[in-house]
Amino acid sequence: MSVTAFARFWQTDLTRECFLSYVPKDDLRSLRLGCKAFADDVAPALFKTLELRFSTNTFSRRARMCALNRIGHHVRQLSFVMPHTADTFLPPLLIPGTLEEVTFLYEPRVNSSRPHSSSSSTSSSSTSKYGSWEMNDLLVKQYPPMFHAATNVDAFFRAISAMPRLRHLHISCPGQQVGHRYRKDIVDYALISLRLAIEAANPTLLDTLTLAPIHPSATFYLRPHLTVGSSPTSSRVWRRIKSLNIEMDSFEFGRDEPADHLKILHSYLQTLQCLETFKFTWLGTWDDALAPLTRILGDDSWKQKQEEVMVVPIMLSPVEEKREIECVQDHLWDDVLRKSRGLQVLRRVSLRTKELLPEQVRRLLRTARVAWH
Repeated sequence: MSVTAFARFWQTDLTRECFLSYVPKDDLRSLRLGCKAFADDVAPALFKTLELRFSTNTFSRRARMCALNRIGHHVRQLSFVMPHTADTFLPPLLIPGTLEEVTFLYEPRVNSSRPHSSSSSTSSSSTSKYGSWEMNDLLVKQYPPMFHAATNVDAFFRAISAMPRLRHLHISCPGQQVGHRYRKDIVDYALISLRLAIEAANPTLLDTLTLAPIHPSATFYLRPHLTVGSSPTSSRVWRRIKSLNIEMDSFEFGRDEPADHLKILHSYLQTLQCLETFKFTWLGTWDDALAPLTRILGDDSWKQKQEEVMVVPIMLSPVEEKREIECVQDHLWDDVLRKSRGLQVLRRVSLRTKELLPEQVRRLLRTARVAWH
């Protein structure tokens, strides 16, 4: 290809972006570093998707945050990955000498999301991060540095604010053990900080959310209402979410098994009032049972045949409950009345039933228990 032809090809946005979408990331890095003239054109494709694996130094290194400030405006999809490991486990908080367990009520503080006057900044600086100096001393001595990094809401806020054009947020927290389902660990504190940072930064283009894989209690810390650090303005960001994809670890299903995770899930879904696409998958109750098929067939092709797709109406909130719902067409009621005996009596009864039917349907949908398999 001649220089003139290549220049014409590269200066055409459509052909250049199509070409860059097929180039592997390693080659994009080399192309960006190989020529300064290519750097500005390659950067949007190279940094369109960003993955952050949270650790103690993820948001604390100055060089890393400076780099994020330079490339953050290119990011459209952010993947926040934080697996459950032995390092994320939090032991009971004990008073030294007495071994008495202390109850820790976490109240997160966001200082960078709003301006402060001189008086407010002075009072904030004189207050401990965790409520009291005694509690602060216990947490510093007994909890690892990763915990304090996970509760640093300001650092999360600065990172999210560096990505103003974020459209898709992917949260991945795999590996929670069954025995830790009712114990809060460092992952949960990080989810609280991430949610508060998203709400404070308020990315206006965010409309897609993926929670895959996620543990059931995570939705409790991600919902904007009735949880840690929630406020009346917390739901403004999540109201823009139009597409939701959840892959959640499943609990054992049975008569005497806990089902509180379903209540938390339903409460979380009610906060997303503008959903247009919703995909949900339980992880675990069938893969383990049919695992021998993988050994027999030699691959996982059987899993694709087990997938069931249904169109389910989403009823998240009774906001428009007073609006009349036409469950039965008028002409069908007329046909029934004409063919029934006692036309006048049945007309009065039928019209009354027609008025009550939508309310009965709504009451049934609100009180029905749904079993997920």
